Amino acid sequence: MTGANRETLRSYEDRVREYIDGTLQVVTGEAKDWIDAALANLPSGARLVELGSAFGRDAAYVASRGFDVECTDAVPGFVSHLRAHGFNARLFNALTDDLDGRYDLILANAVMLHFDRGEFALVLGKLLRSLKSGGRFAFSLKRGQGEGLVE
Repeated sequence: MTGANRETLRSYEDRVREYIDGTLQVVTGEAKDWIDAALANLPSGARLVELGSAFGRDAAYVASRGFDVECTDAVPGFVSHLRAHGFNARLFNALTDDLDGRYDLILANAVMLHFDRGEFALVLGKLLRSLKSGGRFAFSLKRGQGEGLVE
């Protein structure tokens, strides 16, 4: 794990409550459309995992659509929050950990943007190996130019 990734995780851990309070609490607009497209035509009983679940907003929406979703986050404060609010959640760092099993859908909303090119390739390979035959990996990025840290 690079220093930049450690710093990102530390920053989130230090600001869990601020993140929750400053983030839209419901899934709407383009995010809703994106999640709906990822869920489209999944089989009944599909196995889903979400990377970077944060406080569970997207997972709650997925559950409202009739799916069980495993929540993960690399920030202990988010995992504690998720568990306290009834989510099936575990600590998971995509750079250092491996998923246990095979999934029909892996969701990562604004997670992959936290990795540099080498880390992105490493994580992508791990995730693709964790998909069932015909499974999907749905991830979102933010609009912008280039790479870099925002201070």
